Amino acid sequence: ADGQPLAAVNISAPTSRWTLAELRSKLAPLLLQTARAASQGDLPPPRRP
Repeated sequence: ADGQPLAAVNISAPTSRWTLAELRSKLAPLLLQTARAASQGDLPPPRRP
């Protein structure tokens, strides 16, 4: 809540296997769910190697 980034979310998929419509219908909801969880601080602790 101090304005510092706490997460990054990215989706990429090969166009040979996914259409834009499929990405929007199948992956976009998961992306939004993940982004909402991150915004609320509902994230697992960071993993350290």
